[in-house]
Amino acid sequence: MIRYNEAVRQFLNEVCSEIRSREAHPHIRQELESHLECLAEERESLGADREEALKWAVAQMGDPRLIGKDLHRIHRPKLEWGLLATIIAFIGYGIMAIYALDKGVPVSSSTWGSEMLFLSKLAAAGLGLVIMVALYYFPYRKLQDLTWLLYAVLLIGLCLVLFLGSPINGSPRYLSIGFFYIDWPGISSFLFILVAAGCLPAWFAERNHFFLRNVALLAPVVGLLALCKTTPAMVLVLVGYFTVLGSVTKRWKTSFALSLGSLITFCWLRLASNPFEKDRLLAFLNPDMDSYGSGYSYYRIAETIKAGGWLGQGLGSPLPQFPSMHSELIFTFSLYSFGWLAGIGLAVVVLYMISRFWHSFAQVRDPFGKHLVLGLASILVFQLVYNLLMSVGLLPHLGIPLPFVSYGFYHMLYEMSAIGIILSIYRRKDLSAGSAGPASAS
Repeated sequence: MIRYNEAVRQFLNEVCSEIRSREAHPHIRQELESHLECLAEERESLGADREEALKWAVAQMGDPRLIGKDLHRIHRPKLEWGLLATIIAFIGYGIMAIYALDKGVPVSSSTWGSEMLFLSKLAAAGLGLVIMVALYYFPYRKLQDLTWLLYAVLLIGLCLVLFLGSPINGSPRYLSIGFFYIDWPGISSFLFILVAAGCLPAWFAERNHFFLRNVALLAPVVGLLALCKTTPAMVLVLVGYFTVLGSVTKRWKTSFALSLGSLITFCWLRLASNPFEKDRLLAFLNPDMDSYGSGYSYYRIAETIKAGGWLGQGLGSPLPQFPSMHSELIFTFSLYSFGWLAGIGLAVVVLYMISRFWHSFAQVRDPFGKHLVLGLASILVFQLVYNLLMSVGLLPHLGIPLPFVSYGFYHMLYEMSAIGIILSIYRRKDLSAGSAGPASAS
């Protein structure tokens, strides 16, 4: 093979010595070898022997050090600074909101206790950042080789939650492992996106029972989540899955229609079997029907937002009383504490984050990476948009937290893991096969 020729080997080694990203070396070597082979064959056609032709080809490529430096600039790992900045902004906003909430809780409170929420939020943010950095350096393409292992782990985890899980509000939710409690339905949407991005492209390329394969892949997850009665997790699975399906097939209208139809069907069945959620939906549509019952929270949300004003009530102000203000309604509380201007600022950051997600998707060349970025981003964006609208009373309560901001140890880790994977994909966006080429061949 050409790579075993001494002149070629020395040339490739000198080029790669200037390129710090070792992950880029195999791709660069392959492309340079291909180019050298073409030059050598051209020389051989003029009567030169193989050894002479290869030496001539190497000479035509130019200074290997200069080529290496040019390729290093091209393939240097890149950090999506804009996306990272928005994540830091969200985390900071969430820490301030939880701190304000803790300041308003009496020291003698038996529910949370002084600074318990704040310290837990700091711990989740710190551990989440560590996980994000670790995944940033992790070669994400290895996840594609683990597709079916991840799918098996996902299904086994959901089965364990269903039969052995600790119930929350009547629904199995947490999987107990020693002293740890894992919100397995919460992680299911992110795991399922890894599975979908790993197998759907190959299935679509084969065009062999593509529809039936999709049903077989989706049905067990949907069924187990339905049995666990975790509506938010189910919604996020469907949103993420059909986004990946649209990205793979490019049939966005069909994917959107299937997603909307699935969501409507599931929600209708859920409402029919759960009177509590039905009452909450009716209260959203008409709060006056039960202003002291199911509609009470919607009244309190409106009053709390109105009381915030443009600049808010400040830290340590008396707490308004409504449920879930530390979790899915933390944005409502933040409007009360920090004011409408802070809320508008957060909404602007959300729009900027969406633009950075789209930028990352557009820049990535690897198909698996593109589908993965879009699927994970769709889950986070849906949560962001739905929670903000829900928090101001424009959408019914669904129990979806505000990513990176709401109190919640485990969902913070899952969301930071998703960001770590997206940053890892962007870091390697120029490492797809065929991306490396000679920088100064003459």
